[in-house]
Amino acid sequence: MNFLSVEKKRQLAWKLKTKTLPREAKFPGLYYSRLFPFCLPLEHAALNLYQGIRDEALALFERERILWHTSALPGLPSNHLCSSQVFCVNSLAPFLHQPEALAELLRPFFPDIVHMLPVEADRFITFEWIDPDNLLGEQPKLGMERHRGAGSTSIDAAALYESSGGYNVLLMIDR
Repeated sequence: MNFLSVEKKRQLAWKLKTKTLPREAKFPGLYYSRLFPFCLPLEHAALNLYQGIRDEALALFERERILWHTSALPGLPSNHLCSSQVFCVNSLAPFLHQPEALAELLRPFFPDIVHMLPVEADRFITFEWIDPDNLLGEQPKLGMERHRGAGSTSIDAAALYESSGGYNVLLMIDR
């Protein structure tokens, strides 16, 4: 049995016993063209995001025009309980405005962190980041502009810090 098979069973068990989901969200969800027990019903896809960051994460993705992977409904995350993108957002979005806590999380791996710097606007983490200068020279699909989250190379999450050597370091986080 592989990791994903085990995780689907674990997520289904959580879905059925948790008190954080309404009864209607515990039914199988449509994913592509089939119903799966480890997916939420489409109308409850937003519940795949942790309640403490849900509103801000949805607003961030809308504001920055970031596409949710395998989303069946516009502006909502995937309803698949094993979505790696949703996992990434649930894990890192609590640090959007918590630079000290983010530095403490990262310092065991990057001991030269002096302090975190905003990577975008007032945020210390961002998602589906694409290089604004298009250093890879990617051509947008079908004449469209480059989008975060689809159709071009994007970094799952990014953070920025000042190092003890005085350099600004962009951390590119892959889930």
